[in-house]
Amino acid sequence: MSRTLGASEVSVALGLGRRREDGEPYVSQRMLWSRLTGRIERYDVDPDNVDAEIGKWGEAAVANRFLSEQHTPMAFGAGPLLGQPPLTHPRWPWLHARPDLIAYNQGSPWYPVELKNPRELDDDRWGESGTDQLPDEYLVQVIAQVAVMGAPFGILAAMARAPRRNKRVWAVYRYDRNEAQEASVLGLAHEWYQKHVVGGVAPPVDGSQSTTEALNRSWKPRAVTRFASREVEQICRRLRQVKTAIDQQESHETLLTQQIKDAMGEAEVLRGIDGTLATWRANKNGDRVFRLVVNEEG
Repeated sequence: MSRTLGASEVSVALGLGRRREDGEPYVSQRMLWSRLTGRIERYDVDPDNVDAEIGKWGEAAVANRFLSEQHTPMAFGAGPLLGQPPLTHPRWPWLHARPDLIAYNQGSPWYPVELKNPRELDDDRWGESGTDQLPDEYLVQVIAQVAVMGAPFGILAAMARAPRRNKRVWAVYRYDRNEAQEASVLGLAHEWYQKHVVGGVAPPVDGSQSTTEALNRSWKPRAVTRFASREVEQICRRLRQVKTAIDQQESHETLLTQQIKDAMGEAEVLRGIDGTLATWRANKNGDRVFRLVVNEEG
């Protein structure tokens, strides 16, 4: 059996993975597949990833606040850490979970608690506290955790790292187990796992930086020559054309910029009938900075 799919990775397999502000996925399907099939390391440890370090310590603060608000005799324990055996689905051994906390009832595991420390709890993605109105990628993670544990419900506690003014800072969400929804989500994940991990079919490339990184890290030096198909030959030709066009555009951009700078001379601002066209000033370090103004009036 290949490596198992974690609850937090199910959303990636379903195309719902967390994305950056510019739309880039943090982890693409190709990156996930490369990890699951052993082409690259299963987990990354990057001591220079400041955002990940902040999130790690932030989740400890989320745990402290969540536990301080519990007024029941129930016991809570940490979920399995990396390096420890995860919780595995009783029927689908390809699926595992590592909840941040596990609630125990009379000594037996009862339900999972997931901790999140997002930058903000914006209304577009996060519903009211007490509901299950979570961003899709987090809802899917809780659904998978509940399924693995066979729990009646799951909890997700979230505390905003840098909330906007007058916005929520803290919220606790509850997902009550829905077997029809669970079967749909895990059924799709099972199909993806069987096709791509068991069947060995690589997910298609998607143009993301995550996929580029996965391809770069998967390559290993071998004295092998492979002959391209007609389709790949055509792709190579198109890439050459694109790169040539980019080079020409960059050269043209340089020429136009030089012409504007030449026309400005020693002026700081270049104005036209409709407003400011360009500026050229010295910043606080004494460096000269040229800026073309786009869609600015007045």
